[in-house]
Amino acid sequence: MLDTMGGKKSENYQQFQTLACDAFQVLRTNSNLLITLLVLALTCGIPELTSVNNIKWVHKTLMLDLPDDEARDAFKKLINRCVLRSRRNSDLDDDPDVYGNEPRASNYENRKWSMEETVEVDDGNQDQWIGSPHTLTAGFLLMLWIVNAAFHEPVEQFEDPDEQYAADVKRGTKYACVFFLTYCTLQLPDGHFLRPHPVVWRLLTGLFILYEMLLIMLLFLRTDDARQFMKVFDSSLGKELPETSYATDCRIYTPENEESHFANLRATFLDRFVIMHFFGWIVGSLMVRSKMISWTLSVMFELYEITFSHWLANFNECWWDHVFFDIFTCNAAGIYLGMKICRYFEMRRFNWVGIRKIPNLSGKAKRALAQFTPAYWMAYDWKIFRSAERFWRVVSMITILSMMMLNSFFLKTVLWVPASSNVNIYRLGVWYSAGSYAVAEYYIFCSFTMSYHGGNKTAVKKLGPRAWLGIAVVVTEVLVIFKHGQGMFTEPFPAYVKIIWALIFALVVGGSTIYFTFFNKPAVTEKKEQ
Repeated sequence: MLDTMGGKKSENYQQFQTLACDAFQVLRTNSNLLITLLVLALTCGIPELTSVNNIKWVHKTLMLDLPDDEARDAFKKLINRCVLRSRRNSDLDDDPDVYGNEPRASNYENRKWSMEETVEVDDGNQDQWIGSPHTLTAGFLLMLWIVNAAFHEPVEQFEDPDEQYAADVKRGTKYACVFFLTYCTLQLPDGHFLRPHPVVWRLLTGLFILYEMLLIMLLFLRTDDARQFMKVFDSSLGKELPETSYATDCRIYTPENEESHFANLRATFLDRFVIMHFFGWIVGSLMVRSKMISWTLSVMFELYEITFSHWLANFNECWWDHVFFDIFTCNAAGIYLGMKICRYFEMRRFNWVGIRKIPNLSGKAKRALAQFTPAYWMAYDWKIFRSAERFWRVVSMITILSMMMLNSFFLKTVLWVPASSNVNIYRLGVWYSAGSYAVAEYYIFCSFTMSYHGGNKTAVKKLGPRAWLGIAVVVTEVLVIFKHGQGMFTEPFPAYVKIIWALIFALVVGGSTIYFTFFNKPAVTEKKEQ
């Protein structure tokens, strides 16, 4: 049994597990013996015995079979120490007979969801300084910093009053943002992501809110003022961009080039955007955790490039660049590696122990590094064709993510931000970090259910705050593009583009209507029965 406590399944442990499962029905006639067995199973982490039904039965008999209040409280504490994470057809299995008549908000807000198993996550922070909020201390230090900056920080003096006013506004805005981010870090509620620390994800949420506020401000500026305002982030901005096309010479073989007879292929392959494409699709796959959705986004983006190539010069690419370098090289390799990482975390067994409970220094060091890895991992099963509602929710997510990717190029064009500017990296960093959170909350909105009075289940009706914010940011980006891009995108779409999208629209709408009307009747019947 010592091996069991250490997390290793020895031969004795497997024998005990088999015997315990076989003896379950016999022991059920004796409540005390069964409760003892389940206590041992919870301690050893046997998922076959610690299922929802068994825990439910113990809760029902607990008040009758345990001798006194002290024994009942001790057993309840043992149950509560374990985080029951159950997934039944992508639904949270929560019975009101066990947990009360009201839906447990913690099932939606609880960060510990993953595969069906009983898991105890101990980050060892409950009794440590880092695990405490320290809101008063942090607030006091923040105000000291602001007071020192306001009254004692050296300020550059300008002869021009307008320049002095602009410099003062910039300093005030900087410290206002610092105050806002500190407030978000200390006071925003925790979400589903824990590692490396909830503070990190609260800070990223605050940055996402600041980005949305920046977009709203740009929306109310004149176009020239908005372009000049971008100099705040990069002094080299505010200049009109030259048009760059990647389709000026689409030859594969270039015999006149002495350096390389395949100069065009070489130049494309060595372009730094190849690496950015590769890593971008790794992160994208980790966000959606679906090979089908990732490939759909990949192919659709190449269609977007063809669609808007008459508006954006850098969307003009050679055919072999679209097909081989983008879809089947950079995108495919990124999606493959991203899904491999997802599968690795799905199959991995997470058994976290607090740093203070590890006896040796090397173990503590490994545990400290593990703090920067996920505490648990949930595989997304989007079940796209389960119902028409689920299908259109996933299509909506694909549309929103596509708009987010397209906005990168249109924003650069209308605000005069070159591809080499770090502003693009800042935006993508905020989007990919906060966007992964938003996709997770959207998955919960699409897939999870909550239990109400009488055990009836209903879908989660409230969209998570970060998913809501992500949609708001995408919409605001589109509004900024529409306002500051007036007069830039006037050339009509070519006829072949209209034909392609008409066929795609007819296929998606018509095909889904036929499928969910005539070929998906069992799913509809099952939904009605539930």
